[in-house]
Amino acid sequence: MSKRTRLIFLGLSLILLIGVGYFVTQSFGFLINDFWFTSGFLLLILLSLIDQPHFSKDPNVFINAVTAGVSLLLVDEQNRNWIFWLFLSITFYLAISSYVLMWLRDKPLPSEDKWVQFFSRINREIGKPQTLFSSFFLWGAMNQFGLNSNGFNALLLYWVLFMILNLPSIASI
Repeated sequence: MSKRTRLIFLGLSLILLIGVGYFVTQSFGFLINDFWFTSGFLLLILLSLIDQPHFSKDPNVFINAVTAGVSLLLVDEQNRNWIFWLFLSITFYLAISSYVLMWLRDKPLPSEDKWVQFFSRINREIGKPQTLFSSFFLWGAMNQFGLNSNGFNALLLYWVLFMILNLPSIASI
């Protein structure tokens, strides 16, 4: 996907997300108050379209993990259930392990030790924006609106469309 296409897709995605957000909340307060928007999906859109459209490297995973950890601090204490603690543990693991990998790696990944390759590849999959921030978005939307609500269904449909249209083969068409 070209830079111009990504920027157009970013603008359209953001406008549509704001429209869907207004539809489900009946106000624009979600822009600064709701976890699902400010820390989950906004980061998913920005990072997957602008910063890391193709793949994530160890430094990207580190930044994603730190950003994810900070965004989790926005979650109200009454919503800090076992999933919150699981997310926090994963982001802590990603931050520490990707930091260590940045220190250890000095060759192209295929030339590194098998363990370095293993952890780097695992981190790149878990720490990419589409994985990490999609889970935050879906969990935040479910917490706020409930699983069987029109609000959750509208945001889920938006997420599905974004993920499908963000596939390189679909986007090129």
